[in-house]
Amino acid sequence: MVAAALGEGSGSASIVSPKLSAAYQISPHFEVYANWGRGFHSNDVRGAANAATPVPVLVRGTGKELGARLQWAGVSFTATYWWLDVASELRFVGDSNAVEPSGASRRHGYELVAFWRPLPWLALDANYTASHARYDNGDHIPNAFENAASAGVAVVRDPWEASIRVRHLGPSPLIEDNSIRDKGSTVVNARAAWKGKRIELFGEILNVFDSRDKDIAYFYESYIPAFDTTGPADGRLSRVVEPRTLRIGAKVDF
Repeated sequence: MVAAALGEGSGSASIVSPKLSAAYQISPHFEVYANWGRGFHSNDVRGAANAATPVPVLVRGTGKELGARLQWAGVSFTATYWWLDVASELRFVGDSNAVEPSGASRRHGYELVAFWRPLPWLALDANYTASHARYDNGDHIPNAFENAASAGVAVVRDPWEASIRVRHLGPSPLIEDNSIRDKGSTVVNARAAWKGKRIELFGEILNVFDSRDKDIAYFYESYIPAFDTTGPADGRLSRVVEPRTLRIGAKVDF
């Protein structure tokens, strides 16, 4: 039994999510592939019991991708183009600190992934993705990143391990008409560890360069009486990236 703003109710929902995959090896080092599949995300079940504005419990999404992969000893490169259609997006609502269903959307983009092991103890990897995201009516989708990337270097010289990684989240619109935007963020993290037979000692530095970028940003109406003397107003609300942080620890296997 669930309670909603305008009534009560109960029920259930089910959905079928078929998937198809195909791959063809053109040569020992080159492969092409295609994937198609249907999935879903779930909405707050209280919305399904709201007689005034009911929403579906399960929302279907359909994804497709075409890709190619090159592989040699210690080297791989993958390129993929993808499409994603979702019957209803979830959007953050600041007043209730929750998400609510919004319109259907279409996204498409590409992803590039590379890995290289030049030496037995050294590995480098990187990936980049770009995305075009719109509601069915052509509006921008708030907080839909237009691109993202990461890269890392890892060293493994038994019993020592060390790595450093950079993560970049690109710009994104904050409202549907794209007139207000967020510039994105870039953060570098590092980790080192010593591994014995049953114990591991490790240290991590998060946000190595103490970036002050925003981890997430929204734009909606808010009201803080101590600051907003004229009443509620639309504005940008954000959370800064976690400051430079050192963490050390140990793990013991029994």
